[in-house]
Amino acid sequence: MLTLFAESPIIFLGYSMTDEDVRNIIEDFLSCLSSEQLKDIRKHFVFVSYKKDEEELLEIERTIITKSGVEIPFVEIQTDNYIKIYEKIGEITPGISPVRVRETRKVVKTIVDQSMTSLDAETIIVGIDDLDHIDLSSKPLAIAIGYKENILSKYGYGRFGDEQIFEDIIFDNKNFDSGAMCDERLRRISKNRLLPVYKYVRGRDVPENSKLYDYIQAHNTMEKIISSTVSKSIKNTPVFDTYDQLIEYMDTMHNCRKAAMAVLKNIEKLSIDNLRDTCKYLFEKYPDENMTDSNYKRCVMCLDFRENYEKKEMPVNLSWLNQEHYRYSFWF
Repeated sequence: MLTLFAESPIIFLGYSMTDEDVRNIIEDFLSCLSSEQLKDIRKHFVFVSYKKDEEELLEIERTIITKSGVEIPFVEIQTDNYIKIYEKIGEITPGISPVRVRETRKVVKTIVDQSMTSLDAETIIVGIDDLDHIDLSSKPLAIAIGYKENILSKYGYGRFGDEQIFEDIIFDNKNFDSGAMCDERLRRISKNRLLPVYKYVRGRDVPENSKLYDYIQAHNTMEKIISSTVSKSIKNTPVFDTYDQLIEYMDTMHNCRKAAMAVLKNIEKLSIDNLRDTCKYLFEKYPDENMTDSNYKRCVMCLDFRENYEKKEMPVNLSWLNQEHYRYSFWF
């Protein structure tokens, strides 16, 4: 109670200043204060008293003296309009002292540190704008608030979803550390996964006996990214003469899979900028579908490959995709 009195105004509602118990509590509190603190104490005590038919809030400064001679300054609010009292209280934004902030931060930090390393909770790192798109009901989550770089540095690059990697390739907006990505996130990547890696391995020596090296070897040409199985599935997808025609066709598609198939079918005609724009299109139009669609993932992987793959002597040959058409009106 002493802490409450010292840090916050106290509103006495339903009690009288003549109540001996109330006066004793306040008197004990005042005895702990210095003369300087006593000067500002009046604003800490507000007594609401009933005054019949008074619709306004009458504020009166009062002082009473206890039996032991202690002066108790306080503010009395006289009214018959208690709704107005509650409305005024409702306008107050609760405050918290610096001491409480520090204590709370320590407790929260301990809870988060333990939760981040717990096997019972799944830890994810997302931007605050993405919270509305996350299902928080299905499993326990550990939520940490802070600078993304600091959280990633402490808890590792294995904590966030693949969708953020795809977004980083398209928009270059995550500022991931390439070394940490290779050492922590991509080190044990399976050859069967669909994940863009070349932005992060560019300029780095990948050990030949590593899983990451094997993954690169399995995806180091456009033909490997767009497998023969995929090329068969897009065989009947139309080829377009211009980029605008492709976008118009994508606009008519009702799901991410078919729109992405059109990109893959026409990918040999796309400049890197065109390809990036189509990936942005898929990312923004199908936010709930793209991470479950392998065609979308391959589109972004192709963008990553063309933009970041360093083996210059290896030509990009995709004529096998359009053998029955051979339309080479490139959109650069």
